[in-house]
Amino acid sequence: MFRLSALIASLLAGLACFQTAHATVFSVDRDLEGLIVVGSITTDGTLGTLAPSNIDSWDLSLHYSSKGPVTLTTGNSTLGLVWDSAQ
Repeated sequence: MFRLSALIASLLAGLACFQTAHATVFSVDRDLEGLIVVGSITTDGTLGTLAPSNIDSWDLSLHYSSKGPVTLTTGNSTLGLVWDSAQ
């Protein structure tokens, strides 16, 4: 199954291309080979490449095939950065 840490790293990489001047909420709606991720990620408005400390909050629902949804928030999960040099 798709590793959650790789998912978060992928989402961070996608957010890094956005330039913003103030706190911003990014909507997430992705299908990652059967793993559906829907929700939002809020940043502190940092410009350029984002680090885990730039993520203020998140609220993500994960749906995988017949299994019920799992909701991840800043209250019940943590953020880690995974670097895959092969990508």
